[in-house]
Amino acid sequence: MSHHHDHDHFHGPHCNHDDENSDEDRPMLLYKPPTALSLLRTTAINLILPFINGLMLGFGELFAHELAFRWGWGTTRVCSPSLSYQLSIINSQSLGYEL
Repeated sequence: MSHHHDHDHFHGPHCNHDDENSDEDRPMLLYKPPTALSLLRTTAINLILPFINGLMLGFGELFAHELAFRWGWGTTRVCSPSLSYQLSIINSQSLGYEL
């Protein structure tokens, strides 16, 4: 029959406190200096992935607008109203009409 002591609960049943290389003698390392791989990984996550995300969002919006324009959904326009008005003035002047 084995007897459990209070310290067994915290250190586990196989902890040998008489050992010179116990965990209590070694300092706990809380910081590891960055390696080249960790810096590369951090740079990729913080700089490259948001750039790729922005590209995908931009291309998705262009694709959706083009699809909506071709299928005649809603009030999709090729250009803004002010620009289309300016283009109509330029086209009418080149044809010799006055607005």
